[in-house]
Amino acid sequence: MISITFNQIEEFYKSSLENFRTRTFNYLSNSNKEKLSGISYHEYCIIVDRVIEKSAPFDLRSERDLFLFLSFIFEFGEDFAAAPEMDWLRSILRDPLPMKMERIFDAALLRFRPPPSNVKVKGIQGGIHAN
Repeated sequence: MISITFNQIEEFYKSSLENFRTRTFNYLSNSNKEKLSGISYHEYCIIVDRVIEKSAPFDLRSERDLFLFLSFIFEFGEDFAAAPEMDWLRSILRDPLPMKMERIFDAALLRFRPPPSNVKVKGIQGGIHAN
């Protein structure tokens, strides 16, 4: 019989979290340099920890959902889910079905895809910081 101690579970969690931080930092550093400019790895880790806390009420279960949530925070700011113009997003986040962020990503592509050149759209502005 195999037994796992609480300390082993805690170490596994810490290792998994550090692995997630490193992989997402490297990916975002290469794919979205302007969003991470001026943010050190240490500051990024603080942000990821806050993102995990902010995502808890939405019951995000997959690493992909958490990464997409993190991506939305870098794109629209830390309180993007509370913004009045994001009511469409909150209804998906509150839905108990899985793959919420993938559905939000698809919906966002439809909403925020660049409009025809003769249409002006007011954008959402946000920011992110380690403090």
